[in-house]
Amino acid sequence: MSELSFKQRLHNALGSQEVENIKARHSFWHGMGYSREEWDYMWLNSKNCTWAHQFGRMVGFEEVYLNSVGHTDRMAMHSFADTTINYPEYMGHDIRSSGCSGVHVLASDVIEVAEDGMSARSSYLTPGTLTGPIGFDGKSRGGVWLWERYGSDFVYKDGRWWWFHEQVCPDIGDSYDESNWAQD
Repeated sequence: MSELSFKQRLHNALGSQEVENIKARHSFWHGMGYSREEWDYMWLNSKNCTWAHQFGRMVGFEEVYLNSVGHTDRMAMHSFADTTINYPEYMGHDIRSSGCSGVHVLASDVIEVAEDGMSARSSYLTPGTLTGPIGFDGKSRGGVWLWERYGSDFVYKDGRWWWFHEQVCPDIGDSYDESNWAQD
């Protein structure tokens, strides 16, 4: 039986809530294409932070920032420019979010704060959908649906919670209107 004080238990409970808030902000900002806001506000600037998906693992804040912010913003600008050729009504809209419509719903969360209150981890299921000019022919819009799992680690440093590691594990997904995954 843990002998934590009321103050320690309250710190851990509030830490669990802050982890949930960080993941909710991620879900919103990710869907809007606002990578810079996410990385500038929530991630620990550390040579040991990691972000991984089926393509591999990026290690260190600089590498992850370059790929998650620099390359994402560059691709968004190119996509926006290409899209406005075919859809001039896009002009004047937010360059980063105009071509994005990623929706990753967070479900079935499990959040555990370490007894010492200095670290936490979470696990989420995230059914989602992505639409837009997502690497198809660059002219027409397309879409995919997916189910993934997020495994995340957080640290408490300098009086606040910071995101430290993210592992995305895709489970199932496919393009819209191209197959019947359940039957196939």
